[in-house]
Amino acid sequence: MTDSGQHDDPDSPTTDRPRFDSLERALAERQMPIENQRFLRQVVAAIAIAQYELTASYIKAIRADGGPDLHIYYGYTGGFVSEQEVVDAVGDRADRWLYAQRDLWSVEHPVNKIRTEGGRGSGGSGSVQTSVCPTCFIQLPATGVCDSCE
Repeated sequence: MTDSGQHDDPDSPTTDRPRFDSLERALAERQMPIENQRFLRQVVAAIAIAQYELTASYIKAIRADGGPDLHIYYGYTGGFVSEQEVVDAVGDRADRWLYAQRDLWSVEHPVNKIRTEGGRGSGGSGSVQTSVCPTCFIQLPATGVCDSCE
């Protein structure tokens, strides 16, 4: 690891994206709100993360067990393998939903820009319509620019 906290592993895939071993460093780089930082510490305490990579619009949390990466956006995190994994990580009061195109679950952060009918929900599961990249069929971030196709 370098002095900046970035991962410096010659065996890791070549990328121009900054990589970190520490959630704290990745969150500081992304300037995540304090309330979301507390929430995300709970997530990574429940799910072993090997490394964090900054993309244009989210933090990619690469699982130590090789499972699907978590995508940590400003207002939500996606990439949970089941609703139970979300509940185990953050409790059952967090708003969560299944992203059916990838069969993965997402959870809303305390501070977010997500709007639902009637304002903020009270918790529980539901289905949310999201935009999908027409090329690779991955959920688009709020910017509308696909991080996988950049």
